[in-house]
Amino acid sequence: MLKQVKGSNNEFNRTLNHSLLSLVLPIAFQNLISAAAIAVDVIMLGVINQSVMSAVSLAGQVTFVLSLFYMGISTGAGILTAQYWGRNDVKVIQRVFSITSIFSLSISVIFFLFSFCFPEFLMRLLTNDAELIHYGAIFLRTVSFSYIAMGIS
Repeated sequence: MLKQVKGSNNEFNRTLNHSLLSLVLPIAFQNLISAAAIAVDVIMLGVINQSVMSAVSLAGQVTFVLSLFYMGISTGAGILTAQYWGRNDVKVIQRVFSITSIFSLSISVIFFLFSFCFPEFLMRLLTNDAELIHYGAIFLRTVSFSYIAMGIS
């Protein structure tokens, strides 16, 4: 009888590990692509001009703050989901997912609008150097479209 319970437990662990991998691998791949893109940006811009590289590095702080929002939203959703999963309340988990998606997309739209419409304002929060503000604003306007895709993902 113990072997039967142990065997079913192993099957459960195998299924759980497979499910976790199917969730974790795309997220890890997305983070790897994001980090690689930033690294390539820094390398390419470093060849052009030191001021451009500094401005892009500063403008990247806006993306970092956005990712902090995503981290907070996903952590809260994970905690709520775990609690409701323990109660076997799948309908509430679906509502948590819907609310989380709405918050994520809303934050993305806000960051998109500020980065696209007021990039100079955001750069002034980070520096008072006019050259860095100019180059950083160009970068923020360009990268702002990716914020919507980040919110959806």
